[in-house]
Amino acid sequence: MRERFERELKVLAEEILKMGLMVERALGEAMNALKSADTDAADSIVAADRDIDEMEARIEGLCAMIIAREQPVAGDLRDVLTAQKISSELERMGDHARSLAKRTGKLGIGELAIAMPFFDSMLDRILTMNRQTLEAFTDRDPSKALDAAGLDHAVDRIHDDLYERLMESLKTGEGNPETVVPLLFLNRFLERLGDRVTNMCEWIYYAGTGERMEMNTHNRL
Repeated sequence: MRERFERELKVLAEEILKMGLMVERALGEAMNALKSADTDAADSIVAADRDIDEMEARIEGLCAMIIAREQPVAGDLRDVLTAQKISSELERMGDHARSLAKRTGKLGIGELAIAMPFFDSMLDRILTMNRQTLEAFTDRDPSKALDAAGLDHAVDRIHDDLYERLMESLKTGEGNPETVVPLLFLNRFLERLGDRVTNMCEWIYYAGTGERMEMNTHNRL
């Protein structure tokens, strides 16, 4: 029975990893489409979001099957529930990629020039967080989850720096509200991705320790 349960958890972890890589690819492609105003690529990303949704449904089905058949308790149950929560967060990140792609072509290249270095830096750190978090889940290592969540500080700093710069441009009259407001929206949008990954880290920590820990720095303010 134990060997079967461990095999099922391994399959679950493999599916989570596949889904995480799908989301990572979608986010990277969405950012590239936004930068290049490639609406065809953006349309493909929007369509591909269905695959991420289907993967979430598959993982939820696996979790339900494991719970029904194995009736896990304590740490074993936390492992399964954590997989379910992570798939839900990844699905929402996929939705973010789709929404990001939908902004393609609605902002000119010149309008994005100021914000894009900040956006690229944020996304680079978010994708690093995501990879480390998936590794923490696969290894069932709460300490790795803590390390991954710690990277969200850098995401928050970049978000705050860009927010201040954009708001200052509005105050001085340098910035056009029609341009700045969408950039503020995208800035917050990307910062929320870091929060999604941090949520996953919190669940991994809970699965490994049985303790809840608030890791989102903005939520603690």
